[in-house]
Amino acid sequence: MPLIAITKCYTTVSNEALQVLYGCAPLDLKIELEIEVAKQIKIIKKEEIYEGFQNFDCEKLMKPWDTISIGWIYFESSGAGHEIYTDGSKINNQVDASYVHYYNGTETDSCLIRLGNQNTVFMVEVMAISRAIDYCIDKNIRNS
Repeated sequence: MPLIAITKCYTTVSNEALQVLYGCAPLDLKIELEIEVAKQIKIIKKEEIYEGFQNFDCEKLMKPWDTISIGWIYFESSGAGHEIYTDGSKINNQVDASYVHYYNGTETDSCLIRLGNQNTVFMVEVMAISRAIDYCIDKNIRNS
């Protein structure tokens, strides 16, 4: 009834025609629009939540019993050649990843990467290693 009063039409005019005359979108189109807007808001919120997170896609997942363990080897630093150290940490709600490059015992380069607070320490460690590998590729460092 309000649309009839606003558009000043006869009572025999259909609701769809009243909506067109008034300039309202049909309900089915309005619902589709609202759903699309809600989806876009969720996508934006997901991007905010996962800022700084890097997706590492695996082509094929390995079974846990097929994995090869890498043993810990403790050694003294020789100070000769290329040495690259990585670290990822989460302290006082700050999440950082870093790497440092030493050549013959002298620091030549370092990088500190600030990440989103929602990242886990594991994700940050992987990010530090990934960035160190990218650095080695860029600088053409083969054995470090």
